[in-house]
Amino acid sequence: RVVTKDDLPASFSDKNWKVRKEAYRVLDEAILDAANKSTPGTIVADTIVVGLEAMIPKLLEEKNAMALEFAMQAVTDYANACEGGGSSDRAAAIVLALFKGNGFTSPRPSSAKVASALVIKLIEVGSTPESANVVVSLLVEKGL
Repeated sequence: RVVTKDDLPASFSDKNWKVRKEAYRVLDEAILDAANKSTPGTIVADTIVVGLEAMIPKLLEEKNAMALEFAMQAVTDYANACEGGGSSDRAAAIVLALFKGNGFTSPRPSSAKVASALVIKLIEVGSTPESANVVVSLLVEKGL
């Protein structure tokens, strides 16, 4: 099935993992498109997809390993492009969602690379030193 931006956010919860994977890819394209038209870190996520800001951590609870990689890539680009990505609260929610889901435990080796890139991006884009501290503290606390 073809997924368009108009199908978001409903397609994120489709029963078919291939539809969800495509939805994450479409979201990533929409984020990158918005980023090309603005200064990174200044985009309001809800202007890309209504309610996106609140949905970001939930996307990382994806159970299918292949779809999860696409979700993690979209969240990485969200962190780089959207103003919420620099928030310490949002960074904490994202890292906790990676632990709650399969972000760090996926059987796909490439998933670990995407999860690591996401964590590094969260540290990089943090709007305050607290953002980096929160991410590192959670990694230590959870045993990574």
